[in-house]
Amino acid sequence: SMEEYRQLLISSKPRHTSLIKRIKPVSPLPPPSTTPADLEPVALRSLGTCRARYSSCKVHSACSAGVLCRDSQGPCCRPNFRSLLDSPSPSCPAPDILTPQCNKRLGVSWCEKDRDCHTPISKRKCCPTACHYNICV
Repeated sequence: SMEEYRQLLISSKPRHTSLIKRIKPVSPLPPPSTTPADLEPVALRSLGTCRARYSSCKVHSACSAGVLCRDSQGPCCRPNFRSLLDSPSPSCPAPDILTPQCNKRLGVSWCEKDRDCHTPISKRKCCPTACHYNICV
């Protein structure tokens, strides 16, 4: 019966007891790395949106988009691209928000006018970037 089988499992010894005894205990893992001094909460009080070029990003609750980075001015919050793209706006976002890093290979505008960006399912805008080319938003 099922009850007999359960009792057998509980009362029986493991088959590989010798193997289990040979396993050495593992020391606890070190704690996760702490936030660098230049990103401490004191410096986070007046964070602005990152400029055109930023790097060293990591998840952080201090920013509305949830991503803390560094630009030439120090710690900053990465732009929230989802909100920029999800809500159609009559005007384009600031050029430095659209291009966190310039794509040297691209260097050519995707569009010249808004109508170049229209698709059958959406009407997007043609917006300038800080890299001197236009993209559809």
